[in-house]
Amino acid sequence: MSDAEHSPWPWAWAYVGSGDWHIDDARGQYVASVSSRIREEGEPRDEGADARLIAAAPELLEALGAALDKWPDGMDHSDHERARELVDRVRGKR
Repeated sequence: MSDAEHSPWPWAWAYVGSGDWHIDDARGQYVASVSSRIREEGEPRDEGADARLIAAAPELLEALGAALDKWPDGMDHSDHERARELVDRVRGKR
């Protein structure tokens, strides 16, 4: 796990009925809920997309951080800088 102090990953998502999805951490502990009932009427959406994105967040952070750690030093690239700031912010370094 990264040095961010979030629940241990991998996180898992599961549909629990009535338009609700739960996200649990690697220990099976509850992390968050997503309700598809809150969306705008008629808005097309994959009902589990938000739950899957939230569940993948720790691994996405870890992968992005690892890629940035390998990025060549001294490059002034705005996408790299933005990604580094985000990773550092989530890790509590900024």
